[in-house]
Amino acid sequence: MCVMSKWNLSQHVIIALLSVLLTGHALGQRQAPGARLRAAAGGATAADRDAVRLRKLVWQGTAAKIKTPEYRTTASKGVTTPGQWWQFTVEYDTKPEWTDALTFQFYVLAYGVIDGKKAYAFYNKRVVFAEIKEGRRHRATVFLRPNTVERYGAPVAFAVEVYYKGQMIVQETEVATKLSKTWWKDAAVIDSALVTKREGYLLNRAESAFAYVDVDAYETIKP
Repeated sequence: MCVMSKWNLSQHVIIALLSVLLTGHALGQRQAPGARLRAAAGGATAADRDAVRLRKLVWQGTAAKIKTPEYRTTASKGVTTPGQWWQFTVEYDTKPEWTDALTFQFYVLAYGVIDGKKAYAFYNKRVVFAEIKEGRRHRATVFLRPNTVERYGAPVAFAVEVYYKGQMIVQETEVATKLSKTWWKDAAVIDSALVTKREGYLLNRAESAFAYVDVDAYETIKP
C-alpha cells in the first residue's frame, strides 16, 4: 500500500487549487496548452468583419525575444550589455484601399516566482493604428521590458481583440498553459488572488526602444 507524505499531499493540493483558479469553470471551456482560439465578433457587419484578417500571433520562442537596439549618439556614456525584450506581434491583412484606424487591445498573462511564491502578472494595452493601406502582413507589436520579464516572469498566454469602426470584429488567443477560452475576460483568472494586474508595463512600439527601428514597416500609432 502506497502512503502519500504530507509534503507530497500539500503539493498536490496546491496544484489542484491553481488548476481550479486558472482554468475556468467547465471542462468544455478549457484550452489545452498550445491551443489557439480565433473568433469573429458579433455586432459588426459582415463587410466590416471581412476588412481585417488575422494571420498569426508571434509571442513565443526566439522570435519573441529580441535584444535592445544599439543607437550611437554623442550623449552615450559607457557600454552596457543589451537587454532582452519580449515582443508580441500580430500579423494581419487589410482589404479596404485605406483603413482610417484599427484599435488593437492586447492582453498578456505571465507566470513567475516572486518572494518564493508562484504568481501571475496580467498586462493589457490599447493601441490605435492609423492610415493603414490595403495590404498583407501588416504587423502590430507591443513589448515587455527586460526587467519586467525578469522580475514578474515569462508570458504563458497572449490575446488580442481588433476593433473597426467602434465594433470588435475579431479576437484571437494562444496559450501555453490550461486556461478558459476567453481567459482575459474570465474573472476566475484575472481576479484570482494569484494574479496581479500590472498597468503601464506593456508598451506600444513608440514607447519602446524600437520606436526608430524599421519605421516604414509599421503603421502610425495615434496618441
